[in-house]
Amino acid sequence: MQAAGIPYRVLQPADRIPVSQRLSLQAIHTNPLVLTLETEGSHWLLLGSAGTHVQAELTGSPLMPAQIDWLWWDGGSLILDLLERFQVQAGISSGSVGETVVTWFRQKQRPLYVADRSGAVSWSRRGVQTLRAQLD
Repeated sequence: MQAAGIPYRVLQPADRIPVSQRLSLQAIHTNPLVLTLETEGSHWLLLGSAGTHVQAELTGSPLMPAQIDWLWWDGGSLILDLLERFQVQAGISSGSVGETVVTWFRQKQRPLYVADRSGAVSWSRRGVQTLRAQLD
């Protein structure tokens, strides 16, 4: 990027990135990158491929919101303490999800969308739509 003259910035924890009036990102952890996204009063945790050791760090982070409305991750292991502590309301996984996590969402009666079953997932103020539901 430097060679091409493209401006960039190295994110640090707590850095905010205003995307628009109604959308902002905040770096919570930088290696691997974990972001929160806030839009129209909804808080997302973009966990990606962060492992359980990073998740444990997040449970004590003052940068985390009190509640996470939506959690997105790659389908890797999740610690239940993260789900409980931040009262995760819904989850979207890009990969297969372990039975313990599926059971947690089911017992809490909270939606869990898994890409290989749901297809693409889109969210708006009006609700969630999945590609599978649109094709059926």
